Amino acid sequence: MKKHIEEKITHLRAEIKAIDYTSSVDNLIMTEYDNQRILELKSKIQVLNEIIMTYEINNVEYEHLFVSTETCPIDGWYPIETSRIKEPEKIEEFIKQGILRKII
Repeated sequence: MKKHIEEKITHLRAEIKAIDYTSSVDNLIMTEYDNQRILELKSKIQVLNEIIMTYEINNVEYEHLFVSTETCPIDGWYPIETSRIKEPEKIEEFIKQGILRKII
């Protein structure tokens, strides 16, 4: 999982470099769209880095399903500490609903 996330970060950084490179080579002014796209990519990288740190630092037992928004389109399973689950007595119910899964 960690390797997959690191590969995704590398890909996102390459997208940022491509935007920067294209504007500099063609002597173009960065558009509002370019700036927004770079911010979105940096946000994704930040989230993914935090996920990696969570796996490395904490003893994580579960992952929760994250459904993205338009501004941060990152769908997937992300680690969550048991202590952060608001109703731990409902863990089995959350697993059956498909919004939580135990890390094997």
